[in-house]
Amino acid sequence: MLQDVGLAIATSGLSIASDDAARPPLRLAVTDAAALGRFCARVLGPLASERHADLRRTLEEYIRSHGSQSSVSRSLYLHRNTVRQRLRRIEELTRADLDDPEQRLLLQLALLGHAELERTRRDT
Repeated sequence: MLQDVGLAIATSGLSIASDDAARPPLRLAVTDAAALGRFCARVLGPLASERHADLRRTLEEYIRSHGSQSSVSRSLYLHRNTVRQRLRRIEELTRADLDDPEQRLLLQLALLGHAELERTRRDT
């Protein structure tokens, strides 16, 4: 599946941009929004919909905290059982194994792409 990401990135002309040299936020520059949208929909599945914004936020924080459920719990002010339940639901909806680093990378790229598409839609 990582080859698919490479193809999606190559065909959609993505590049990583940084606004702050001290701690650069990862953002994707979009040249082919349709290809990026297809990639995000394929990887995130139902998580791409606004209905699952809370699960996307949980997944973003889980990836940001290197898989620490207790960090997710603290940063999102959620009970640890709620975090566990959300992560199980994320795995069900995406059919991804969150313990697999390659699948986490795909999810992270899709989350970055989804966020950039949302910014682009808001700005137009």
